[in-house]
Amino acid sequence: VEIGCFRLAQEAIDNVVKHARAAHLDLAVEMAAPGLHMTVSDDGVGIADVEGARRMSRGLAGMSQRVRSLGGAMQVHSPSGTGTRVEIAIPL
Repeated sequence: VEIGCFRLAQEAIDNVVKHARAAHLDLAVEMAAPGLHMTVSDDGVGIADVEGARRMSRGLAGMSQRVRSLGGAMQVHSPSGTGTRVEIAIPL
């Protein structure tokens, strides 16, 4: 689980660096009653088609698959032009 969470953070940060053209990135990891909650957000260009990116990109698709394998859930919020926020919840 620890390595899986590390890889998720690594991939999210890599996606921001490669694609977002962001000036700022925030990573928050919190332990809560049901498990671990991770949020990666940026102030970049956003993702025009989140569902298309999930199907077509290796980054988001791989992250979704890893989260599912850990029994968790992932949400991607990306209003066009206002950055992206990826929220991941992993039960522990």
